[in-house]
Amino acid sequence: MEQTFKNLKDYIVAYKNGDEFVLDQLIGKRFVKEKNNQGKYDSIRYLKFNDNKLNHLYNNILNEFRAIDPKILDEYILNVVYKMIESTDITKTPAQIVTYFEKNFRLRVMDEINNANEKVDTVRERKGQCLEDDAEISHYDDFQFDVWKKNESSQYQDFIDHVGGIEKLLTKTQYKIYALKHDQLLTQGKIADDLGMSQENISKQFTRISNIIKKEWIAFKIINALKGNNETYSTILKYLEMIDNITDYTYSDYQVDNTFDFYTYTINFLKKHYKEKYDNDQNYTYGDFKEMQSNKEDISDTIIDILFDNLNQKSSNILLDEMKGVKRFLRQREKDAFVNQVNKALRQHVDYVKENINTYCVTVSKIGQ
Repeated sequence: MEQTFKNLKDYIVAYKNGDEFVLDQLIGKRFVKEKNNQGKYDSIRYLKFNDNKLNHLYNNILNEFRAIDPKILDEYILNVVYKMIESTDITKTPAQIVTYFEKNFRLRVMDEINNANEKVDTVRERKGQCLEDDAEISHYDDFQFDVWKKNESSQYQDFIDHVGGIEKLLTKTQYKIYALKHDQLLTQGKIADDLGMSQENISKQFTRISNIIKKEWIAFKIINALKGNNETYSTILKYLEMIDNITDYTYSDYQVDNTFDFYTYTINFLKKHYKEKYDNDQNYTYGDFKEMQSNKEDISDTIIDILFDNLNQKSSNILLDEMKGVKRFLRQREKDAFVNQVNKALRQHVDYVKENINTYCVTVSKIGQ
């Protein structure tokens, strides 16, 4: 015979006295009809608590966090209810227990939401899917960009010819500022005076103009490097797919041991491709960051070349040391940061190819989608 419970404390006391089924009476269900993708209605099950006080707290949470899928939110709330029941002091009065839930329920649910978001962020970082600061990925490194223009002047001119001149990439105002700096060699202060603008504004315009040109220049180089050979591109796709699969498993709800060594896995992958390049070219070696950049001839020749063009100086030096067998002590967060940046660089390379394959009209054999 089903018991009758007057308040939340009655449910919790019964549960702690060994009644395994009492929570089935406390935690009920309600059904809501929702339209599916085919335009038909499905009956979706959601939580409903048979204690009025607890159900009131539940409805407050639903109203406050309407932006979250209610099915997902129900999972968070259910976890909180179980944990709070376990930690409830049944020597307290019914009113005190209700107060305990009222004071802590919302905060516990927020903790569940934040923990879930942190897990999502960790997975996205590991896969290299997070946006990153310009200082982290050096597509916008001035030293590097100047080296490219100096060492690859003919290809840079091909890029300028292909886009129809720098003016085609910029607004009229941006091009005027660009021309005053690069053609007339005026200083930032002189340009600001001539155009009636502040030096701070001119400085921001310089940065914006530089980034626009560099982004298109890099895309042009990447696509042209694919001519007749997409082996590197295909290898990157396979590596990223493997990283995604390992990450999904490692951070899944069913995996208890999440101690997979991503750093060693990534380093071994990179060493393999560094060795392949070195075996084919005995001159393929770099001393330090600047020498590494100055010796570069092609942005996309190998996976290692791509990383040398994209990693910041700290990560580049870690990569160099590992390739040369130089041991250095790295804390776990430094290893994680290196792996995340490698994956971001490779994923950005793939994105550049997909975004620009049609913009820069080159003949490329079919690449992975």
